[in-house]
Amino acid sequence: TKRNYNNIVPIKQIKLDNILNLFAIIVHRNYHYTCYIKCDKNWFYYNDLSDNIVYVGTYNDMLKTKPSVKSEGVLYFYKVDWQGQVQGQFIQL
Repeated sequence: TKRNYNNIVPIKQIKLDNILNLFAIIVHRNYHYTCYIKCDKNWFYYNDLSDNIVYVGTYNDMLKTKPSVKSEGVLYFYKVDWQGQVQGQFIQL
């Protein structure tokens, strides 16, 4: 069978009652999982088969890199920007 992948562009920021910021993406490619991780304002790529973490750059740079987060991203992780609120509150989605 042939797999049909749709491109999904991860949203950089989701605004609900709180703001959710994208900070990690798990990618599945060739039977192996790797990830993109945001640290401060920069994105990095990690593959456990290599010994280093690769600097990617900005969010827009990350969207253009391979493996593609748009066609091979499987999990998208967001964290709450509490904006001065007490941490530990639950968000109702």
